[in-house]
Amino acid sequence: LLVGAWLLGGAVLLLGLAGLLRPWTLAAITALLALVGRWRRFPRLADAAAPLAGTALLLPVALAPPFFYDALVYHLAAPQAWLRTGRLTDMPEVHQWRLPGLLQPLYLWALAWSDDRLCKLVNAGIAFLAAGQLGTWAGKRWGRSAGTWAAVLFLSAPLVGVNLWACANDIPAGFFAFLALTLWIARREGAGRSHAV
Repeated sequence: LLVGAWLLGGAVLLLGLAGLLRPWTLAAITALLALVGRWRRFPRLADAAAPLAGTALLLPVALAPPFFYDALVYHLAAPQAWLRTGRLTDMPEVHQWRLPGLLQPLYLWALAWSDDRLCKLVNAGIAFLAAGQLGTWAGKRWGRSAGTWAAVLFLSAPLVGVNLWACANDIPAGFFAFLALTLWIARREGAGRSHAV
């Protein structure tokens, strides 16, 4: 997942520098990735029932148009400007515009297909992926019950709930840091390279 996010971000950078940042180029890359990619194991719905039930009330908020300041000023504004011009652009009056974009390149893919509500669902989806990964990791270490509780407690944390519906970097940054940390722990404990895939 980390490598995939890095590759999508790199594709946005290269397309932006070449002036080819258009929905049709993103669609072509998405189709290519869909042809090349494959599922190893699809998660069972029963394993996700508790976290999904606990956050079902947040879904309507995730479907509402964004109103979070950071999202409106640069998390969504930057990718919208990039799509509009077909290249990476600068907005000197917004200093956050020049910060390294963690999620902006991924939001660009969502904006190419739909509107800003899909970006909010991307963010919410990453929160669910984070809960699932945390639950899986805790379940392998301390048992299935511990994994379920870890996922439920993560999703019920107020900070996660607030950020679940916002187009911001908080949940994705935490998720990618968690993936990197668990990968490092697995390597230290002697897991092979297959753990990273």
